Amino acid sequence: IACPSNRFGLSCERECNCVNQTSCFVHSGGCPSGCAPGYTGLNCSKECETGRYGIGCTHNCSVTCGGDNNKCDQTDGTCTQGCDPGYTGRLCEDTCSPTCGGEDNSCNQTDGTCTQGCDPGYTGRFCEDTCSTTCGGKDNSCNQTDGTCTQGCDPGYTGKFCQSTCPKGKYGVRCSQNCTINCAGPNKLCHHVDGNCSSGCEPGFRGHNCSHRCLNGTYGDGCEITCSDHCAGDQNSCHHVSGACDQGCDPGYQEALCTQATVQLGKILGAVVIALIICAIIVGVCLRRRKAQVKPEEKDGISLCEAAASVGDQDRYELNRTSEAGDVPTDSHNGQASTSEQKLGKSLL
Repeated sequence: IACPSNRFGLSCERECNCVNQTSCFVHSGGCPSGCAPGYTGLNCSKECETGRYGIGCTHNCSVTCGGDNNKCDQTDGTCTQGCDPGYTGRLCEDTCSPTCGGEDNSCNQTDGTCTQGCDPGYTGRFCEDTCSTTCGGKDNSCNQTDGTCTQGCDPGYTGKFCQSTCPKGKYGVRCSQNCTINCAGPNKLCHHVDGNCSSGCEPGFRGHNCSHRCLNGTYGDGCEITCSDHCAGDQNSCHHVSGACDQGCDPGYQEALCTQATVQLGKILGAVVIALIICAIIVGVCLRRRKAQVKPEEKDGISLCEAAASVGDQDRYELNRTSEAGDVPTDSHNGQASTSEQKLGKSLL
């Protein structure tokens, strides 16, 4: 009986398992060119045992084939029960991305896509892309498909991918806080994350976000000016912005800052009044003596008011007489008092 080229046996009931589907012996089924992959034996009728495959069953299945016995296709070695966790490919010889999610970094056996999502901070089919570093949450998680931040944004950032900073004048979580009005500058700008005033503080305020007044005893720009030592009270306290003393000034000082000493007007006025009284007395005495017109033969002395005038006249007379005589008065050399000086002394006695 003549059997088809790929069959053998008494009734041609058996199929040849020759390499490349070549003909086998009609009676024995032996293959002149060898057995097809996955078969062995004299007539190539025996399948490879579990864990082996290929021509002559000489190849071992991959140790990363899934299942209990690392079973694979006897012909080409394809892992028929999937791959061990973390492996992919037909023979389970390729590793999944180390950032695939899950406890075992599992991925699809066919194309390697991560089947259990990504590790925190990663995105993409193969979890090869990183999430925005400003995604919220402790692990910066984002959506595996499109990378949008799933837990909001870090403080100071906004947007789907948390890549935009807060608008001017805002800061903090969800950009929900306003910069303090104590920030210096016309726009009151502050850092978008922590609210630190970009241009420092208005006079009278301090702290990273200018929320604290100057410490007691200081005021002004940077709280670097000390209150006046002449502010009243035990602590010399003053207004944190202007420096005006809270409890007024110590005695003897005035103005809001207590830096200018007060003028002691009472004492000055008293001295002026006394001086005026003395002058008035002297003038009165002089006038009375002039009116009295005391004659020289009746009174040896002359008035206090006339003393200076008479002395001047006598000096001029003696000076003229001396110059006419051509010699110098001896009393100027001997230290003796001149006639005018003697008369002035007598008049004052």
